[in-house]
Amino acid sequence: MTEIDGRPGPATTLGRERERLAEFARQGNVEGFPAKAARLMDDYFRDRLEETVDACPGLRAVPFALVAVGGYGRNELCPASDVDVLLLFKGRIPAEAEQLSASLFHPLWDLGLDLGHGVRTLKDCLSLARNDHQVLASLLDARFIAGDPGLMRRFNESFASFAKGRGRGFAAWLNERNVEREDRYGDSSALLEPDLKNGLGALRDAHQIGWCSVLLSAGRRWDNPLSGGERERLTEDFAFILQARTALHLATGRRTDTLFFDLQPRVAEMRGFCTPDQNPHERALGVEEFLSRLHRSMARIKSLRSAFLRECFPPRFRRSRRMGEVLDAPEGLRLRDPQHAATRPETALLLFRHAAETGLPLSLDTLRLVRRRARSWAQSLATTPGTLYELLFIMGRPHGAHAATMMLETDFLAALIPEFGAVQHLVQFDDYHVHPVGPHTLVTVANLAGFLRGEGGYLASLASEVRKPELLLLAGFFHDLGKSRPGHSYAGAELVREILPRFGVPPQDVEEVAFLVLHHLLLPKTAMRKDLSDESVVAQFTSVAGSLERLIMLHLLSTADSMATGPRAWSSWTHSLFSELFLKARNLFTHGPMSAPFAAQQLLEAKETVRTIAERTLPPKFVARHLDKISLRAFQALPPEDLARHLEMVRRFQESPDRKVLLEARKSSVPGAFDVTAVCENMPGRFARLTGSLTLHHFDILSADVFTWGSGLVVDVFRVSPPQDRLYPDTVWEQLARTMHGALSGEISPAEKLEQMRRSPLHQTKTAPPLPPDIKVDTTTSDFYTILEVAAPDRIGLLHDIARCLERLGIEVHLAKITTKSGRIADIFYVRDSGGMRYVGDERIEELRRELLPVLG
Repeated sequence: MTEIDGRPGPATTLGRERERLAEFARQGNVEGFPAKAARLMDDYFRDRLEETVDACPGLRAVPFALVAVGGYGRNELCPASDVDVLLLFKGRIPAEAEQLSASLFHPLWDLGLDLGHGVRTLKDCLSLARNDHQVLASLLDARFIAGDPGLMRRFNESFASFAKGRGRGFAAWLNERNVEREDRYGDSSALLEPDLKNGLGALRDAHQIGWCSVLLSAGRRWDNPLSGGERERLTEDFAFILQARTALHLATGRRTDTLFFDLQPRVAEMRGFCTPDQNPHERALGVEEFLSRLHRSMARIKSLRSAFLRECFPPRFRRSRRMGEVLDAPEGLRLRDPQHAATRPETALLLFRHAAETGLPLSLDTLRLVRRRARSWAQSLATTPGTLYELLFIMGRPHGAHAATMMLETDFLAALIPEFGAVQHLVQFDDYHVHPVGPHTLVTVANLAGFLRGEGGYLASLASEVRKPELLLLAGFFHDLGKSRPGHSYAGAELVREILPRFGVPPQDVEEVAFLVLHHLLLPKTAMRKDLSDESVVAQFTSVAGSLERLIMLHLLSTADSMATGPRAWSSWTHSLFSELFLKARNLFTHGPMSAPFAAQQLLEAKETVRTIAERTLPPKFVARHLDKISLRAFQALPPEDLARHLEMVRRFQESPDRKVLLEARKSSVPGAFDVTAVCENMPGRFARLTGSLTLHHFDILSADVFTWGSGLVVDVFRVSPPQDRLYPDTVWEQLARTMHGALSGEISPAEKLEQMRRSPLHQTKTAPPLPPDIKVDTTTSDFYTILEVAAPDRIGLLHDIARCLERLGIEVHLAKITTKSGRIADIFYVRDSGGMRYVGDERIEELRRELLPVLG
């Protein structure tokens, strides 16, 4: 056998040609890669088999067939795909099989290929397929490569006979697997970081259609329920996703099926949607266009797979049931008289109303009818009074989200409201939005409908106070329709004023919805970015809301919107901030703003309450001496019980002169969070060293509040994630205290330790949109602080690095709100200079930007 550098000639040729093919694809030529890679593999096996038989003539007397299965059998070899191959024998596996398989397969392992191989008889294959649907699926893709063609024919005949009548059981297994897939990989058609192989709507959905088609056609005549156009579109959509997966493998150099943020620009580039020399904004637009096209393909494939399986394998023992003009059939909702119904535009609303009431899907032929007639029906319905309110009624029903999803998949919503169609597949390539606009909008409306139906505890009780719930639902539907335009809240409000009058909505209702859309980000921006202990912040927010009912609707809309974004955007911390702002604003509406004398009176009352609590455990003289040293903001930001506890901590700290820091940790009022309070001297670099210490112990910092005392002490209050060691948390707090002591005394350098953590192979880099860092400096909003807003890709110790940079510039942090979403930070810092004044001046601001930007990387 021919060998080159100790490797068989066919293997050397295969390695060289695969690399040549990959390099060609990296230049943007990914179309056809999987099939070409499969042909290269076929050539290797045929050439290597010929070499092996020539060297071992005894193999000629052994009938066998080399069969490609799985993705290789489908000619879908992406750069890092497994190569699944089967060595098939007729009656028994001869002794020569070991030599044959070693000769064929070992060189592939030497090339670093992932090889899935089996050596079986015909009987073994059928026996395994009978008991394991995963084996059956792989054999459904079987393709002859080399060997005895007669043996392959016999396999095909036996398998066709075996496959008869197995479709229904196989389809039931697929349905179970699809539930597992959604739990594990998610719905790829609605995720910004989709799994291109296993998520719902991804390649596996198309595979299922193919597998079931083979089983249904085995040994009998079978009419495919998919139309020629549907099959053609399925082929196009499948090819687009397969090309994306090919580019993804090339971008990573390994098998990965999740299209993470940081990989999307390179994949989009290989697919021709952007170029490396574009500016970040143009490049991001190209990525958005690629992702929107990808999500359209996955949404269509998911819908088609679901309808195909229902049509081919309807539930047994379930008779059709009449519901007026609609039939509840085993394969889904159908029309009693489709030809007549097609001429009546209200048919669509009737179908979706039944779907919303029952949770049943539309049958394949009904889906096809709606898609075909959507535009003409919508033209009539758009001018029919009551259409919009019927739409809202449907979305508000128990299964309204299910019905709305079918409206999305059939393009009915896009036809009825073209402005929605323009953004329904839009994906914003940024650090907040993890779903396309369409699915996100429908989940937002479903959340609001749930509140209005009485779901959601106190949110439901608030929803019961809304006089016109339909306006709240309309705001939920329209809140992101301006996403394709700059300033999407303003653009969305203008779209409300353009669209709602078309449906006969009264002007006063139009303006109410426009107001809610315009200000739907007001509450989250205020809660997440502003100092809620500052009454002027709450007062400004309240003045914009204008009325208690508008405040309630803004709270419900913001909550539903954030919940729809997912767990990274909605947490107990977010919930607590939203609630705090809402309750403070409602208090202003019900009790009015505090006048200056009243504010002074409240401060005196707060001090007296702290005094009363503190004197239960502390000497009155100590309390009297230190009470006036507490910063005024502390009385606004903290409850009296906490301030009394701080007094007790200050006394303990002062009684231990060798102590660098006194630490106390307790469960926060925010579920799933802890409040860590540190008392120490106000020394340069303090804040950075404390935040660095927390990061070294794997705490995520949610917020930091700095309270300076007149005696040169500082009380820092950090709200953090729970300790990783849930069984022995006290040990963690003791270790943290020792680290903070070492950091403040100079015995430990958090900067060096954090750099070691970043270099550790155990460190997992977070994915994030590769967008440039952003720095905003606000010198006008607050009378007492400069507000610094920082957005950048997250990394271990970034907050510590920011704090070190600020302290080098003589900037003191007084309040920090830390937000990390989708791998990017969006942190807010309330700062002053070392003299206690606001940090202002063009030169100083420019210096801040210049020094901080490299830190953000």
